[in-house]
Amino acid sequence: MTTPYTWTTLEASIAAALVQAPSPYTSLPADFAQLFPHATSYAEGRIARDLVLLNTRETDTSLSTTAGSRVLPPLSGMTLPIIVPEYVALVVSGTYVPFVHASLDLINFTWPQQALTQSPTATDQSARMWALRDDQTVVLAPTPDAVYTAAITGLFIMKPMSATNPTTYIGNVYGDLLFVAVMIFLSGALTRNYGASGDEPTQAISWENQYGRLLAGAKAEEARRRGLIPDVERPPAAPGGQAAA
Repeated sequence: MTTPYTWTTLEASIAAALVQAPSPYTSLPADFAQLFPHATSYAEGRIARDLVLLNTRETDTSLSTTAGSRVLPPLSGMTLPIIVPEYVALVVSGTYVPFVHASLDLINFTWPQQALTQSPTATDQSARMWALRDDQTVVLAPTPDAVYTAAITGLFIMKPMSATNPTTYIGNVYGDLLFVAVMIFLSGALTRNYGASGDEPTQAISWENQYGRLLAGAKAEEARRRGLIPDVERPPAAPGGQAAA
């Protein structure tokens, strides 16, 4: 477990690290306050793209179907800003009725007439399916016969770290990775005016190498958290199902 960072503690730690740079960067540059928010945005955005964070999986129920239309309202209208939907269900009398992720071709083949409607619970002869037509449009089959709340589960964009939102999941769990990613941005933007790789190549390479090492461990940790890989420290099973001594 790494030391967690808040907006304030991260800012202080980064400032302390930056003033250790070679002369003439022995004091904090005047534009640090302006660039620090951009650095945290870069860092959290990069980490969120590099890791599939279990913490970002949530369910949004702010959209509803339209009777006679197989298309949900645009995903941009959801309360939570979504990266990608993973599961779709319609709420019928308080019960979540799940739909299976399929291709748009399969939906068009098995349910070609949008005007033909059906209750989500009356699908003994046909499967309930959903597909993305584009990054904002979910298509359903069968076409809903009434207005139902859509429960969309997926990966959502977390609220970024800021002075008004000082604590985030990345800062709490992956503080070491966050610190390094901020330093990647600022070592070029602040101390070398985006010339770190040219003026002092080892500085940029060192921070990138450190980020890569930490990222590998973070990926394994998130995978274990989602049950995708076993504990690598667990001894292999012996014949007969017993753990090896």
